[in-house]
Amino acid sequence: MQLAVPLKPSLGTPWRLVTPAVPKPDSRAASPSFLAVGVGGFAAVGRRRVGRLADEHEKAVRTWVERVIMGYNFCPYAKPSAQHLRIVTSSAQEAADVLEDLSTEALRLSPTPLKDLEIGEAATTLLVCPFVQQWESFDAFQHFFQTQLSNGYHFAKQDLYIVAFHPNYGRMLELGESVEVAGQVATVLDTNAGFSARGQILAKVGLASGEETFIELPPTDPGECLVSTAPRPVLHLLRTRDLEEANGTDIRRRNGATIKDIGEDAIRKAIRLCG
Repeated sequence: MQLAVPLKPSLGTPWRLVTPAVPKPDSRAASPSFLAVGVGGFAAVGRRRVGRLADEHEKAVRTWVERVIMGYNFCPYAKPSAQHLRIVTSSAQEAADVLEDLSTEALRLSPTPLKDLEIGEAATTLLVCPFVQQWESFDAFQHFFQTQLSNGYHFAKQDLYIVAFHPNYGRMLELGESVEVAGQVATVLDTNAGFSARGQILAKVGLASGEETFIELPPTDPGECLVSTAPRPVLHLLRTRDLEEANGTDIRRRNGATIKDIGEDAIRKAIRLCG
């Protein structure tokens, strides 16, 4: 038995088979192609700085950071690093070009401790990716993150970590939905068919050949999905040194309480209003 993970978007959601896992059926850098708006408000195209310029995608993501991420205090790291935040809109239309832009941005980040940085010196970067048509599908975006970005550890040797955000973060499959698995059309039979070796929830699907297999689903915790929802697909470059003091358990607990208090619908509306 093999698992499947999303491969690329089509009329259904395509998946590819990967290494086997045991389910629990009875349990539940070249010239970059981007427009950059830095902490000082300037813009750059490739290596050329131009006048003050901000596109609609950068504005939407900056508004989201200010109103949602910092406004609801979803990330305690956001406010201290606000003066050192760089937001970049990539004009790349292919995933490979986004990776090139991301690699370029990784080299821009200063190794200097946050407290010693000059105002305007970037310590963290949000790469906004609105033009990769395939990434309108969260599944395709998540597949890129899992495979090409090694689940966030692609730049681990540079002491950097990547966090992914998407407008439809954590979209779940529905019973009876058609997906593509290893070149075959499959039908979703069960959306709670156990867990993979990595702890991800599995969905059971029936192949056109009559066989059944399992596909791995993204995280389903409502709080985690909501906090990871942005107005555009975004890849966030973080320096690991700046995350060392963060307590993930406490953050998740506090975010869960905030979402319960404010309401998921109200927060999703706030995200939509960012642009």
